[in-house]
Amino acid sequence: MDGRPCPDSRYRLVAVTGRSATGKTTLATALAERCGLPLIRRDAFKEAAFDVLGCGDVEWSARVGALGFELQRHAIDLLLRGGGRFLVDTTLTGTAADGINDLLATHAAEAVQVLLTVPGEVRLARMRARIAAGARHPGHADELRLADPGVLARIRNPPSSYPRLRGRLLVLDGTGPPGRLADTVAAELRR
Repeated sequence: MDGRPCPDSRYRLVAVTGRSATGKTTLATALAERCGLPLIRRDAFKEAAFDVLGCGDVEWSARVGALGFELQRHAIDLLLRGGGRFLVDTTLTGTAADGINDLLATHAAEAVQVLLTVPGEVRLARMRARIAAGARHPGHADELRLADPGVLARIRNPPSSYPRLRGRLLVLDGTGPPGRLADTVAAELRR
């Protein structure tokens, strides 16, 4: 780093987004370290809820996921009110993106959205590897999700569009080395 903070003054929120198993958390963690910014992970909220409320089936995981979005949205609101700069790691739905965009508009702020993409088969291989390694909280119900042929079809052939946040969009291939991806994003944020 050259001593300047990664995000320039008009971008207060850096959102690392993408579908599951695209490398969001790995990149966001590396970027937070390089930029010295706090990181708000939606899965941290979701996993804390699992620890308190317990794990269940796919429907329960989705309900707890919705709670995770709401808690993350609240944290984003507080940080935007406080004028700070920060990172979020999240999978966006249209509703979640709308909520964050409303906050950005309310606080006259813009985001840099880093959208990670990887081929469906790579995502599927990463998900299976995480399950085999026990690398994710069991509350995510990943094994149950992958047993559903409809889920497998959506992983292999995801929709072509992805929700957008207000501000700048960087679309990156999430198959690259995380350190190099973090360096690329940090350099883009300094432009």
